[in-house]
Amino acid sequence: MNWLSYKRDCRYFRSDRPCAPHKSTGAICETCTQYAPVKERILIIKFDAMGDVLRSTSILHGIYAKYPSANVTWYTKKNCADIFLNNPAVDQLLFLEDPASSWLLQAQTWDIVYALDSSLLTASICSTLKARERLGYMLDDNGVAMPANSDASIWMEMGLNDQSKKENKQSFFEHLFYYSRLNWADEYRPQIVLTNTEIEEARQYHEHFLSGRKLLIGINPGAGERWRYKRWTESGFASLIDRLNALNDVRIVLLGGADDQPVITDILSRCTSPQHTIVAPAGTVRTFIKYIEALDLIVCGDTMALHLATARRKAVIALFGPTSAVEIDLFRIGEKIVAPIECQGCYLPDCDKAPTCMDVITIDRVFDAVIRQLADLRAQPALVGTQA
Repeated sequence: MNWLSYKRDCRYFRSDRPCAPHKSTGAICETCTQYAPVKERILIIKFDAMGDVLRSTSILHGIYAKYPSANVTWYTKKNCADIFLNNPAVDQLLFLEDPASSWLLQAQTWDIVYALDSSLLTASICSTLKARERLGYMLDDNGVAMPANSDASIWMEMGLNDQSKKENKQSFFEHLFYYSRLNWADEYRPQIVLTNTEIEEARQYHEHFLSGRKLLIGINPGAGERWRYKRWTESGFASLIDRLNALNDVRIVLLGGADDQPVITDILSRCTSPQHTIVAPAGTVRTFIKYIEALDLIVCGDTMALHLATARRKAVIALFGPTSAVEIDLFRIGEKIVAPIECQGCYLPDCDKAPTCMDVITIDRVFDAVIRQLADLRAQPALVGTQA
């Protein structure tokens, strides 16, 4: 077969090996019935925290709605690799830490580059690439980040002006789709795809943790070192656990990463009956995702756990102090509890106020919200194992 006869615009074409249809069925390119021409080559650049990258995956819904024949490459950091596993919406995943990635990025012309944050790193990468259209952020001639398109100026202004941030009435997702020039739909959740094996393992976690109870409630007290004031108080979590352990049909699981274990230990030490609460062992990101999948309800702050829960259609009780509750969408499952304090949403990593915003969230507010969500869950089938 002549080289020029190969359909190099096909989604399955590989320059250094036989394509997937050829390996699976022996298909020949000239007559292959699985030919899938790519019309747009799209690059998404998004670094930052893993939870922020995860919630940005909602953009994939909008891209394929507008460009159904697109080929999508996502450029991020290696610590985010696990959130893209098994996701067919991302054709190629490239990492900042891999030197070869820069050559792959610069050697081609992209139809669209979405640069999804205004950091100098993201903006400079966007500016150096050959692209027919840039959306999001790039550098000006003085090396300063600027909106690549006028639509992105609103989101950038919110990052620079505390008053604009406080006055905002739209979610992160609405802003993202607006400056990406895509149509937002309220079912466009973040994307986490589990394999059938992972779903089955989550079912097993669910049954094992329940021990004869009906509903599994997760408590994730973590917040990360940078945003430690996003975490509710250890005494609050302990009191909540004690109240919930008195219910007949629920079981409580404390879960978090390795960095959260000291906080989890502190919370347990404050509980009156710590032996009734399960502590899920810290593991990999994919293990944490399976724990989230096993839950019926989770109580957490504005953290990675929240974004995983919304991606997997889990009910969430989300507690907000220094960050914006308006920007978070729970997709009609769960409740937000916002600190009743004037400076709420300050986005300060440190605080000298006493009490802090999270201190003034009462146990009664959180417990009552959990009770309302449990009533809804008791009235419907379990969602464990429902593929998003």
